[in-house]
Amino acid sequence: MKARIILFVLITYIFSLSANATPKYPNQAPLPTKPNESKEMPSNSSHTIERTTVVEPDQKASDSAKYNEVVEEYRQYLASVKPEIRDEIREYRKEVLKINKAKTAVYKKLSQGAQEFLAKERALKKKLPIRDKKAFNKEAVS
Repeated sequence: MKARIILFVLITYIFSLSANATPKYPNQAPLPTKPNESKEMPSNSSHTIERTTVVEPDQKASDSAKYNEVVEEYRQYLASVKPEIRDEIREYRKEVLKINKAKTAVYKKLSQGAQEFLAKERALKKKLPIRDKKAFNKEAVS
């Protein structure tokens, strides 16, 4: 639970940084969002260099707005959930955590060869389309 909260705070912080990417000083030019957007071009004078930036539609602002909208929708949904349901979900997550710890303990008891076999099998299954994974499992059993 703490890990999810920390992850949520970290994601929120990262999005707030990208949304607030404004210049710190009034005379400072905004930073380009892509490496090739800033081009230095010589002006008529031989001593000055003019800096121009290409401005494209701000995708990050719209992504940030969508993110904030989803977060607000999630908060509203959480407020509407009954306390009994929240308690039930907490208990469910605790039980799943216990099961995952038990699975990890059983996996660690396997020999190195068995662990390598399972890792190779997992890698091969990832390469298969979803419909072929069931056939793969049937062949492995027989």
